[in-house]
Amino acid sequence: MGPEKQEKNEIRKIVMSKVPKATEAKEETSQHPAGLPLGTLQSERSDIGKSQLVKSPTGLKILLVMLIFLVVALIVALGFLLNRQENLLAKLDDRLDKLAETDPPLESESVTLIESVTLSQEQILANINGFNPKGREIGQEERARNEELTSKIEKKEAFYTGSSGEYYFAICLVTNHNDVNVEIAGEANFMNADKLVGVSKSTIDVLGPGETSILTFYNDALSDYAEVILEASDEDYYKNILSQLEYEASNQGNKVIIKVTNNGPHTADFLKGHVVFLSQGIPVDVDSWYMVKDHYQLAPGKKVSQEFLTRKSYDSFEVYWTGRATE
Repeated sequence: MGPEKQEKNEIRKIVMSKVPKATEAKEETSQHPAGLPLGTLQSERSDIGKSQLVKSPTGLKILLVMLIFLVVALIVALGFLLNRQENLLAKLDDRLDKLAETDPPLESESVTLIESVTLSQEQILANINGFNPKGREIGQEERARNEELTSKIEKKEAFYTGSSGEYYFAICLVTNHNDVNVEIAGEANFMNADKLVGVSKSTIDVLGPGETSILTFYNDALSDYAEVILEASDEDYYKNILSQLEYEASNQGNKVIIKVTNNGPHTADFLKGHVVFLSQGIPVDVDSWYMVKDHYQLAPGKKVSQEFLTRKSYDSFEVYWTGRATE
């Protein structure tokens, strides 16, 4: 090999040895000085930008201005409310002063109002009792009719103390001697040493001519007797059903068993049986029960039985009925 050829080979080796280094240098130029990829450097620059934006003086000024605006708005609203309250209080004071100056007229108005209420109550009582306190009678014919019907109602009263000693009872047996059906309203005034201590009311919806029924009353105030007041009136709506009842009674010594049959054409509504227990002819206790089936009714031809109990000693008993029909 000649000198020229050797020199060329040497130059080629030198050139080839320089090529990798150039590649490495190119790769080094694509690296972060700290050894991080270029994308990471760009991300860090972006985060730094955001942090600087948040911490910038301009952002803090904006937040401070908004906070000041909210505080000012709250102060203005509070001032408005306080001013409105002062105005209302001032108006109230003025109103009270005016009322104080007009005491006589207001007192007169109060008297008129109370008098008006009293008259209304009296008018209500007038409609019930058939008499107007101003002197003009109303419902005079109806009132006279009720008095006539009541005069033909026979009553027998009895008073007794309950078995527990905590309740006081009154019964009133009534017989209708009118020739028409009547409704009977009763009121028992319970007395103790001639002083009124309690009031109880009871009603018989319909009672036919010649029939006898019972009114029962009770009170929990200490009593030594009761006075019963009755009023009868014409009954044209409800039908009498007592005459269509047939019953059997069995005395068991400490109870009475009643079986009743509705033999009439009408359905009995709210049919109730009452057993009065007597000792030497004096009532000592009463037990009452509805004797019905569905819807508090006893249809024609249907039967029902019931026990009637007492804790009192008795030697006889009597059975009475209350009820009505609408069809």
